[in-house]
Amino acid sequence: MAWTDIVRAMNELPDDPLGARLEQVGSVVLPVVPALDFMQFNRAIGLGIDAPAEEGQVDEIIRLYRAAGLSRYSISLSPNAQPAEIRDWLLARDLKRGSDYAKLWREAGPAPRAAKALRIELIGRDDAQAWAAVQRAAWGMPAAMAPWFTATVGRPRWHHYLGFRGNTPVVGGALFIAGEAAWLGFGATVPVFRRHGAHRAIIAKRIGEAAAQGCSVIVTDAEADTPDAPNPSYHNLVRSGFRLAYLRATYTPST
Repeated sequence: MAWTDIVRAMNELPDDPLGARLEQVGSVVLPVVPALDFMQFNRAIGLGIDAPAEEGQVDEIIRLYRAAGLSRYSISLSPNAQPAEIRDWLLARDLKRGSDYAKLWREAGPAPRAAKALRIELIGRDDAQAWAAVQRAAWGMPAAMAPWFTATVGRPRWHHYLGFRGNTPVVGGALFIAGEAAWLGFGATVPVFRRHGAHRAIIAKRIGEAAAQGCSVIVTDAEADTPDAPNPSYHNLVRSGFRLAYLRATYTPST
């Protein structure tokens, strides 16, 4: 829900430089961002969840992404997706299994202790560009990506935070609230300030705010942690009380 709301926010901009839009195939939602040929931004969500998938849906998803000129889209697959034959349908269409992503959750109880050296503040539209600058620095994104990060700042149900060392913004994170559920996203630290507790501090801040807003459960996502590819963000989330709900498979074009 949070990811699709970002695309809706982009649609509402007077001039969306990324051309973001939402498509739908049955109950499957497809964010389409033609200017960004990366699977993180072009990911089919919900295949085989609300209703058993049909083989023709896979063909239509592929057609829509190809028609948008995209070659690096992805199809997410929950372990609960039905029918089991979906995996065979994807492989038969020359899609390969990529990295798994972890869905994590925790109760919205007391926030864990975190580093006190940071000053973390809730921000509004006046600080949207500073928040985008932290995100761009953390992920190595160009200036053209700024609207993707700023579009939801100040938008209903969204809360954005910046953490400062002195007057320098070093970490950012967002909180999206839908009823009694909250989602943590965009937890990002400027590279030179990593390994000093900033990420765990921004996690703790948002856990506390979710509880204060009356949420009962908090969810988030992270690339899976494996022996060959350890993920520090995953470890910080586990140390902050999050537990693994499931691993979500990702299928991407082979070429």
